[in-house]
Amino acid sequence: MPLPSRRGATAASLIALGLVGGALLSVGCKRNFEGTVEDRIDTTLPKYLGPADRYETHVDAASSGAILRGRVRSVEVTGTNVHLRPDLLVDRMVLTVHAVEVDTHKGTLQSIGDAEFSGTISSDNLKRYVDSRNLGVRDLSVTIEGDRMRVKARPEVEGILPVPVSVRGVVSPTPQGDHLDFLPDRGSITVIPVPGVILTYLSHKLNPVISLTGLPIPIHVLSATISDGKLTMSGTVDTAAILNAAH
Repeated sequence: MPLPSRRGATAASLIALGLVGGALLSVGCKRNFEGTVEDRIDTTLPKYLGPADRYETHVDAASSGAILRGRVRSVEVTGTNVHLRPDLLVDRMVLTVHAVEVDTHKGTLQSIGDAEFSGTISSDNLKRYVDSRNLGVRDLSVTIEGDRMRVKARPEVEGILPVPVSVRGVVSPTPQGDHLDFLPDRGSITVIPVPGVILTYLSHKLNPVISLTGLPIPIHVLSATISDGKLTMSGTVDTAAILNAAH
């Protein structure tokens, strides 16, 4: 199977997940042990999903014969400290693909079922990501506290003195599922409520809090929750796009 270049949002990058099937093919004709397949996938993943401290793969197949025929019921990949992009570090990512089938003669991905993912980002890594964007907001600081994201800044809005403000809110996926937005629920200037114009300004500057476009895999975020100092997002993977790219 020819190896595509890894180039962000290009069509070639959509084949990254399909190469899970390619990794199965590369050993399927010689060995029938799931562990061998898992090791080979772990070796392949950094090139196509991104560098990580560690990848662990679990393959579930009906039999060793099914693997030899290029068929597995599911492949689950767990990554620790995965760099999906140079500026986006995900503390833990779980990617599960169902019903993978490759043509062992042609070396091509034939079919792929549903796929889902989840990703967890710590408060520190969220802060690094936001800082890397250089948003131009004075004294901007982003942290996760309990079940909320807190934004501190000294916004410079016309007609309002640039005093320190603190705003709490939640993070929610956009309808397209490729961005996460900050939705403020309250704020204060010491004990004085934050004017709506400042909330609007901060939301405009921050959003999207996280952009998920141009990743190695085409994901669609369905939910985002904050708890225990971490942001967790979950959703689905566009397997049709991966299959089209593979062909």
